[in-house]
Amino acid sequence: MVEKLNEESFGDFFRRLRRSKGFKSQKSLAELSGVSQTTISRIEDGSQNPTPETLKLLAKVLKVSNFDLMALAGHYDEEDLLDPLHVIKDEMIPEDKLDSNNVQKPNNIEYKKIEDQQRIPVLGYVAAGIPIERSEHIEGYELVEQEIIRGREVFGLRVKGESMIGDGIYDGDTVIVVKQVDIAPSDIAVVAVNGHEATLKRVKCENGMCMLIPSNPNMQPILVPAKDVYVIGKVIQSRRSFE
Repeated sequence: MVEKLNEESFGDFFRRLRRSKGFKSQKSLAELSGVSQTTISRIEDGSQNPTPETLKLLAKVLKVSNFDLMALAGHYDEEDLLDPLHVIKDEMIPEDKLDSNNVQKPNNIEYKKIEDQQRIPVLGYVAAGIPIERSEHIEGYELVEQEIIRGREVFGLRVKGESMIGDGIYDGDTVIVVKQVDIAPSDIAVVAVNGHEATLKRVKCENGMCMLIPSNPNMQPILVPAKDVYVIGKVIQSRRSFE
């Protein structure tokens, strides 16, 4: 069985790991990993269990095994896994060797932004269901491949609701959106309604009216005057949250 952390919580262990890898502050780790400082703070104080996706981003920057870190966070419990606590601890500077003025600095070459990825902001929630109030404050960041972005303006949005489950987009997922106003009826679009509400739907407009079409067979399209509909962008990717 995977060795557990015994009396030490995962949050306390992760805090020691962060410092031993040269990150004095949560902010410095957030800036390089693409994981928000708020999320890192919640992991360390024990109020949030990190998702596999979050741990993957953190492990890459901390230069430890993604699978070992996930095992310690409780995502795996397999008899044939190596002892992740032993492996990661061997790579850490002992706590008594650390101080605020003498923390190992990360390798600048290893920790620079990955060339084939770009960090994009996640701007809040969009409804996959009844339109909700638009939210444009930054809640975190995602890393997206440059070949997907292709120089375009791209951002992420959290999903609330189940109207697009027919396309594999579920409540809690994050959609990656290209900002554009021109879309095809087959595109999954982010649209603002009445200048304030935002929703995730396919859009078909005709004779001054727009039909906002869900992919959930149990839900009906929403009919809205075309003058009240503003296309924000097109969804190019959806990412699943396991939390």
